[in-house]
Amino acid sequence: MTHAAFASMWAAVSRACNRRVLFWFAATICVVSIGSVAAGLAPLALKRLVDAISSGSTPAATMVWPPAAYGLALLLQRLGEQLQAYCYGRGELALIRRFNVSAFEHLLRLPLIVHLDARPGALAQTLAEGVLGLRLILTHLVVTLLPVLVQLAVAGLVVSAELGADTLLILVAALIAYTGVFAVGVRRLDKPARGVSAASIAAAGALSDSLINVEALKSFVA
Repeated sequence: MTHAAFASMWAAVSRACNRRVLFWFAATICVVSIGSVAAGLAPLALKRLVDAISSGSTPAATMVWPPAAYGLALLLQRLGEQLQAYCYGRGELALIRRFNVSAFEHLLRLPLIVHLDARPGALAQTLAEGVLGLRLILTHLVVTLLPVLVQLAVAGLVVSAELGADTLLILVAALIAYTGVFAVGVRRLDKPARGVSAASIAAAGALSDSLINVEALKSFVA
């Protein structure tokens, strides 16, 4: 995506955002963060539980806390996953609706020459591709990337505290290597993805023109 295209999309998204959309996305971020922290601390609570059971010499009063902590971590993780889907769905639907309205109004304001040169189906498919791209970006940022970053931060703190700085350095090196491989793969997929999108828009334009003019074509052939 070029800088101009990204700036245009960001401006459209900014116009589509209102207080309701921002509220639901802020709630999603809070819920995701809480659930991710709980998911990162759950293995540590499980370790404490296993250590307490294995020792056999732990007082009965102290034995209550490890299972309670582990159960609470799992409960927060599950609640976070369920509330995340609800909050994100409310915010995403509100944003996509406003974005569609804004994009449709923009298409109607375009000069006549644009509508004469472009196929109606191609314009509609371009709008659909833009909405799909926006939903993919939002999904990966809020639902995929944010929980991973929070869990990695929590895991880094736990690994550093339990296993030392050497193990943390190994974890960081593995993450850097994975990020590099992922970046190379994304760059290699960029050109084929653009080709697929262009072919999809062209096919939609041809299909739309064929269906719109089917009556005139059949009458002319007859």
